[in-house]
Amino acid sequence: MNNDGTTWNEELIKEEFCEYDAALILEAPIRDSNVEDFLGWHYNTNGKFSVKSAYDLALWQATISGPSAEGVRGGTEEGDWSFLWKARVPPKIQLFAWKACQEAIPVAINLKKRGVQVEVACSCCSLRKENSLHVLVSSLASLGTLRLTLAYYLSKWSVY
Repeated sequence: MNNDGTTWNEELIKEEFCEYDAALILEAPIRDSNVEDFLGWHYNTNGKFSVKSAYDLALWQATISGPSAEGVRGGTEEGDWSFLWKARVPPKIQLFAWKACQEAIPVAINLKKRGVQVEVACSCCSLRKENSLHVLVSSLASLGTLRLTLAYYLSKWSVY
C-alpha cells in the first residue's frame, strides 16, 4: 500500500511479485482502515461460528482425507475409493483428488521424502508443513479459492 493507506503501491507490487500474482493483488480492494477488525470464522459466508458450519467442515475434511487406500493397494481397483471413481467429474479431477489423498503430488513434504532438498515449511504462510491437505485446504492462500470452488462444484457434481 502507499503511505496514505488507500491505494496499492503498483510499482512495488509489480517488482516483488510475478505478473499473475501482482494482477490479483492490484485487483483486491483495500479495506477501510476506519472499520474495526473482528475475529471471524472463515468457514462460512457470514464469518460467524455455528455448530452447523463446524459439522460441515468436519464432514468435508473427512471426505477430502478419504478412506483408507488399502483396497487400492490390496489389488482391487475400486476398493474404498469407489465413491471417487463413480463421481461425475472429469477423470483428471478424480486422479488429482486420489493423488492428493495419497500424498502423491509434489508438495514440499513429498519432495523431501524423495530426497529433494527443500524447506518443508509452507512457502506462503510458514505456519505449517507443506503437505497436500495444507496446500489444497487449510493454507491461507487456498481458502478463498477453495470456498469459491466448493460452492460451484458442490452445486454441480453428484457423487452417487
